[in-house]
Amino acid sequence: MDKTYNRQSQISHKTVKTNDGKEYKYNIVANDIYYCNNNTIIKNGEAIQLHEDLMLIDCYIVDLANTQVYYFDQSLKDQDCFLKSLGDIWSINIRYRPNAIRILEFIPKDESYDKVCVSINKRNEIVDVNDPNLTECGNGYLKYNNTIEYLTLPNLKICGSDFLASNKILSSIELPNLEKCKDGFLSSNILLESISVPKLQKCRHGFLQSNHRLRELDLPNLESCGGDFCCMNKIIQTFNAPKLRLCGDHFLFANYAIKQLSLESLEKVRLEFIPNNSDISYFYAPKLKEYGEYFLDDAKNCKKIIAPDAHEIDFDTDIEQANQENSQYIL
Repeated sequence: MDKTYNRQSQISHKTVKTNDGKEYKYNIVANDIYYCNNNTIIKNGEAIQLHEDLMLIDCYIVDLANTQVYYFDQSLKDQDCFLKSLGDIWSINIRYRPNAIRILEFIPKDESYDKVCVSINKRNEIVDVNDPNLTECGNGYLKYNNTIEYLTLPNLKICGSDFLASNKILSSIELPNLEKCKDGFLSSNILLESISVPKLQKCRHGFLQSNHRLRELDLPNLESCGGDFCCMNKIIQTFNAPKLRLCGDHFLFANYAIKQLSLESLEKVRLEFIPNNSDISYFYAPKLKEYGEYFLDDAKNCKKIIAPDAHEIDFDTDIEQANQENSQYIL
């Protein structure tokens, strides 16, 4: 069955003015370079028109004739790992679908790998990625993309920092084999309503930070998390992490909707554990041993706290040391 891309109409495009006074709507801006529709790039106020044999998608240039995909701005290699994730390409095919959707099929040189499908809309923005080969990705995977509605990475196990950070369209994602992720995982995905990461064991700073539509979060195998875990997710009502043992600063900061929380395996938490929640009424952590300053500091209506062996300890408040401890558990 064909996928529907119903959220594309919600995308708004800002404009940039060139030195000659013309205005262009752009899809992406990265490092003060504006990537526009119709194969146009704006740099230093000048409009650069790519050759008709090339195709500009997001901030990537696809050269169909020479079977290449590359960055216009080579410094993006260190910021966005998407092209590296495609691997060595043998050929690139294009299929046309309804609603002005085109699918680019990247055929790998290694015949043991499957093709990678990248769908783009009429403005050449990436709206769908299906990569069955990817098991590990570096930092900044599609970090500048704002338009993806579907992301299929069934074999991804480890991902770097800023994985799909700041996406404005994605509402649901399943990563069935993800085990570890670094900083900023899916942060500021403002329409994200559902996530499934059943094998996730370890995450670092800023996991799912500032995602305002998540109501439930089930992490059955999570063992440790860094600072600002689910920070500013204001409406999470149900949180399940039965194997969580260690967590960093500002755990569940400003999650006002959680009323009851059971963390059966929790052993150690750093500073400001569940701050800014005055409505939590029940907390269960029978194995908790150590907690930092401002533990449940605003839980003034909490009627029952079960943590019989817990005691406060002084954590090093030096920022560098705190960052190291918040991240020490993984990767």
